Amino acid sequence: MVEFDYKELVKATGSFSPSRLLGKGSHGSVYKGILEENQLVAIKKSSNSSGHVSNDNSKKLENEICVLSSLRESPYVINFLGTTHDDHDDSACKEKNRLLVLEFMPNGSLYDLLHADANPPSWSKRVEIAIQIARAIQSLHEGKPLVIHRDIKSANVLFDLDWKASKKLTEICDSRIALPPFMEGTIKHLLYVASRCVSCKEENRPSMSEIVSGMDQNCLAGRSVKIPSWSSLMWSVILMRKAEKVS
Repeated sequence: MVEFDYKELVKATGSFSPSRLLGKGSHGSVYKGILEENQLVAIKKSSNSSGHVSNDNSKKLENEICVLSSLRESPYVINFLGTTHDDHDDSACKEKNRLLVLEFMPNGSLYDLLHADANPPSWSKRVEIAIQIARAIQSLHEGKPLVIHRDIKSANVLFDLDWKASKKLTEICDSRIALPPFMEGTIKHLLYVASRCVSCKEENRPSMSEIVSGMDQNCLAGRSVKIPSWSSLMWSVILMRKAEKVS
């Protein structure tokens, strides 16, 4: 992971000029940056108020760095180039000035496409976009490590120079590296069983058959992954309409 100079990135964004703003979310803002040799990048700055970054946003930023670092070889996620913090000794200042440097996506997001006044893409192009998004999500769910995105929406699907959406999922701050779903179900069941096993009342303690039966049921149930946000997004792509207008 490359560590960039904070002052260099401030200069690259024109001191975070509003004219360089690419997008803004609840946890941060993304600016267009121009590095030396005219290299274009996207620079993410965590949201702050009263001159400091909240603990929640700080944790999400660290989580995003962790997840993106684990996905650096993935062709389906926006490329993570590096991060920075300045030379302040004060940890609060370091958190305030920590930035993420990401791949710049010249053709914007699916959200921009859905809200554009121009003629919508052809039917075949819509199907292609839908398939690319599905492959990207499948890649996260079947990869090592397994990653659950948790915020699949049009604004987080970006297009590269060739209008490919397949490797351009972004906003990983709420994502998490997870155990396979069937293992999560089993572990939750084991924790529940463990609490019953140490019960003071003998009648509350489970039998061995109850333990085995419960593990079988949880393993099977955990294999089903529901992603309603993906379904809504697919309808938006196919119909080329905003999600709130789809019924």
